[in-house]
Amino acid sequence: MADLDLVKKRILAKVPLVALIGESVALSHRGGRPVGCCPFHEEKSPSFYIYDQRFYCFGCKAHGDAIDYIRKTMGLSFMETLRYLAQKYGVDAAELDRSHHEWQKHRSDRELYRLMAEAQSFFESQLWTAAGQDARDYLTKRGFNEESQKRLGFGMTPPEGFGLVRYLKQRGFKESDMIDVSLASSHSETPQRVYDFFRRRIMIPIHDAQGRIVAFGGRTLDQDPAKYKNSRETRLFNKSDTLFGFHQARQAIRAKGRAVVVEGYMDALRLWNAGVHEAVACMGTALTLGHMQRLKSMTGVVILVFDGDQAGQRATLKSVDVTLSEPSVTVRAVTLPSGLDPDDVINQQGVEGFEKMLHDSVYLLDFAVRQKLAGLYPHAVAAVIQEEIIPWLAKVGDPLLRDSLLLRIANQVGTSKDKLAAQLPSVANQQAAHGLDQLAKSGVIQIPGQHPRPGATSTDRVPPGTPDFRGPATPPPYLSPVAADILGHLYFADSQEQLGDFQVLRGEILEALNLPDEYQAFLDEILFYLSRGKVPRDLPAGAWTSTLDANVAQLKDRMAASQPAFAGQNRLDQIKRALGFQQLENLKKTISSLRSEASRLARAPEREEDLKHVMGSIKLLEQERLVVYQKLHQ
Repeated sequence: MADLDLVKKRILAKVPLVALIGESVALSHRGGRPVGCCPFHEEKSPSFYIYDQRFYCFGCKAHGDAIDYIRKTMGLSFMETLRYLAQKYGVDAAELDRSHHEWQKHRSDRELYRLMAEAQSFFESQLWTAAGQDARDYLTKRGFNEESQKRLGFGMTPPEGFGLVRYLKQRGFKESDMIDVSLASSHSETPQRVYDFFRRRIMIPIHDAQGRIVAFGGRTLDQDPAKYKNSRETRLFNKSDTLFGFHQARQAIRAKGRAVVVEGYMDALRLWNAGVHEAVACMGTALTLGHMQRLKSMTGVVILVFDGDQAGQRATLKSVDVTLSEPSVTVRAVTLPSGLDPDDVINQQGVEGFEKMLHDSVYLLDFAVRQKLAGLYPHAVAAVIQEEIIPWLAKVGDPLLRDSLLLRIANQVGTSKDKLAAQLPSVANQQAAHGLDQLAKSGVIQIPGQHPRPGATSTDRVPPGTPDFRGPATPPPYLSPVAADILGHLYFADSQEQLGDFQVLRGEILEALNLPDEYQAFLDEILFYLSRGKVPRDLPAGAWTSTLDANVAQLKDRMAASQPAFAGQNRLDQIKRALGFQQLENLKKTISSLRSEASRLARAPEREEDLKHVMGSIKLLEQERLVVYQKLHQ
């Protein structure tokens, strides 16, 4: 660990943070400090500052050093980030490899990445020769014009079997390395003869999360029965850990608040070309835990759009186990018409038709249960529940989440929750019973003989005089009146249209509010449903996951009882006014924090320059606070 701390310090000392951030954020200077619009949330006025070798956003409170910045923007692990920065800035970081052998392997891998980049240059050059006309015509027919063909990195292999091998050998690369990264193959009977792995195909580069080319996909230009051919798995390329297009789509994923996962890379490329820039592809596999961990770093909403054929449906169903291991991510699924893939939908219905399908997506588990039970004879349902649905539930570690799933599945299969819970393995059964007890105590569900939670309707009430078995109440997390007012107006909104430019307002709300996790989950669900054209107040109780928390459930009940307070046609004006008061409060806290920092710096004469910058920022924020105050009191 000490060695790791040393290499971390060595890397941070070498990284020019302003230049690094300036690669993706347009920076200007304010108060002598670089400032720009925060890359971690939507904003119009810059609030993202760089102080020394650290960044700080006064809007969303994101902060950290160069390592934190790369982890948050690129979705890399800690070790991946260290390796990325060490390679980018030429820092000696041999400690990141556990042995001399692994250090040699790392140096070898760098040569292999250079080899892949050289192969990509060759493929791209071949596309624009006379022999590439057929390939260019095919891509044009699929909707890719000349500009997009170049921008997306399309290439082509020559018709001869040794074109790439010959080209790479002329540039000093070894045949053994070409074979190792699946650019070449050797014949089993004549291993000395090495030939191209891809022949007569349109080539598509596959990048890792750091943007390095690790593999290729090829679409045949002949009548090869293997329409698509991918690189073999290699030292550089692990299909289960690689999401096609992740490094290109991650900013759009963060901005849109969702990831659209398709099955094939051509589908993802077609969606990018149509404007759906948050698309990534599993490259023919089911969603894996590695894929989910990548996506989780960027968004909390994933929509699966696998092909409408049986293979696509199977891939969707296989994803259930993985998504249950990441309950913090909402995973939904789209049912495409049989025989169609996302590319077909774009061609036939345009991007509007595809967006409608995303709008109509359903929770993955609900989709999976329906698919499993579709067309079954009644006597076969019990076997499917026992053999497939119960094992799914047994993998859910959170008892509260498992109980929620039990309720939803029981409603779908037409049985009782208790009968399903009784079939769970003994350990899971004990956890489920504990979860039911906790839910009952918190008031989220009712057990006969217990009082309802505050705000329950008359139909929920138990006979007078029934003893109260609930445990002691715990103080709810603090929710300011301003934040509660904003939540209420959003919950009772009739539509997006009632809220003006919804995406802009959504960004302003997320920037202004810093809610406890329980209420943040409720806000996220409200915004999600509004973005899908739904009316939150009209949704059934089963549509809400956040209300598994008793405090959120009680808040929702209180809002329902106070609906007249949120009536009126000037809903947007009231939200904007509340946001103004929230902005004042945020500015007050930020100024107070900076004043504490200034007091600390004032005791260190060698930090005089830093003190000047902090005082300058305080002055600017005081001016901003005055402007906001005046607007609110006009």
